[in-house]
Amino acid sequence: METDRIDYISLKLDMHQRSGFAGIAGRSPAMQETLRLIGKVTATDSTVLVTGERGSGKELVARVIHEKSSRADFPFVVAHCGTIPYDLVESELFGHMRGAFTSAYERKQGLFQIADGGTIFLDEICELSPFHQVKLLRVLEAGMMRPVGSVEDVKVDVRAIAASHRDLAGMVKDGSFREDLFFRVNVFPIHVPPLRERREDLPVIVSELLAGSSADGGRTAAITPEALELLMQYEWPGNVRELENVIERATILCGSDPVTPASLPQAVAAGNAAAGPTSMFDQPFRDARAEFERQYIRRSLRTTGGNVTQAAALSGMSRAHFYELLKKHSVTREG
Repeated sequence: METDRIDYISLKLDMHQRSGFAGIAGRSPAMQETLRLIGKVTATDSTVLVTGERGSGKELVARVIHEKSSRADFPFVVAHCGTIPYDLVESELFGHMRGAFTSAYERKQGLFQIADGGTIFLDEICELSPFHQVKLLRVLEAGMMRPVGSVEDVKVDVRAIAASHRDLAGMVKDGSFREDLFFRVNVFPIHVPPLRERREDLPVIVSELLAGSSADGGRTAAITPEALELLMQYEWPGNVRELENVIERATILCGSDPVTPASLPQAVAAGNAAAGPTSMFDQPFRDARAEFERQYIRRSLRTTGGNVTQAAALSGMSRAHFYELLKKHSVTREG
């Protein structure tokens, strides 16, 4: 039965796996629909596009799809498209030959070659430049890639799972994302709902995270009702990733004692959803920086009534750079 398949993916993983996949456990209608789609696509080799806010668990979805597929015995390789320097994207994805450029002292395999036979997860594919989107499209369509500095193509057998926190369809309309690449990756879309839209899953997720902490570090596997209630009331702007950080911090503070309200960050204990200094520092650097940029340009636009030229001048940056940040973070002139 389909329900059994969903339960197996979300709840019947062994303890080691459960601690890693806790973020996509749950019985809320929104998460059950996500799990139903995961169950449908695991037996295929189709390209998948996973959408959702930062920290919502898109990589976890990709890992489950890979581990429940026929490619599970082959590599699962993550390509963080948003963090690779522009000049190194081709080399990282497709490899390079010795002497291809100044610092290419040895031949290097790209991530697609490393993932051969398995799955490559193209995290934040929305951050790729139009130039690199063309290169990626050829690999996805033909299964052929050319390392930098080579005159010969290399065949690879890789399943692609892409992810984006931005609206790719909207990016196609404004010309920042290629329409043909969008159609190529959007074969089987799966949306991961933000944590605030599935609060009823929090007790399950927290229980899984506590069990993982207890098994790995001998820390507490318990939480008081008062602390759990505070977690339920919080808005979780950083989604599952923020929750994981909060639970890890709390279990370190509590040791073998149950997690209490006193062990929670101030923003969570106060029920404050705003991304203040505590929640900002609880995030990975790239996410904290992106959140800062987003809030900064929004405030600048509100200050100038939506005038981009004035906002850029007020911020001490060029108009072109300001527009680049607007597009990067999908912020409108209204802020």
